[in-house]
Amino acid sequence: NNFFKQKSVPCTEYRYGVKVTIDDQESDIVEFDQAIMTKLDSSIPYEPSNLNINPTTEGAELSWDHGKCIESYRIRACKLDGHDQICEENEGIKAESHKATHTIHGLEPCTDYKLHIYP
Repeated sequence: NNFFKQKSVPCTEYRYGVKVTIDDQESDIVEFDQAIMTKLDSSIPYEPSNLNINPTTEGAELSWDHGKCIESYRIRACKLDGHDQICEENEGIKAESHKATHTIHGLEPCTDYKLHIYP
């Protein structure tokens, strides 16, 4: 009796199978017909997997792994300006493939920003 459990990644499709071992004889793996999709836990802040940020002359190009159960994203870039936060927001960003991408325009050079990506 062995059971392997691994922490699941939200919005990921998993396929499972079973292999039987009796004495020294092992069976082939028999996969289940249906895949299982893990849900997005709304009580935990979303952190996009493999986030890549490439600065450009007037902004930044973003890319991250797209979760299959996410329909669209909202991106918020906040300029950290002393006591205030000045934020630009973009909504309805859809992923065309397994990678989501977006370019933020109008960022100022040598300025700190805080980036939020929401599903």
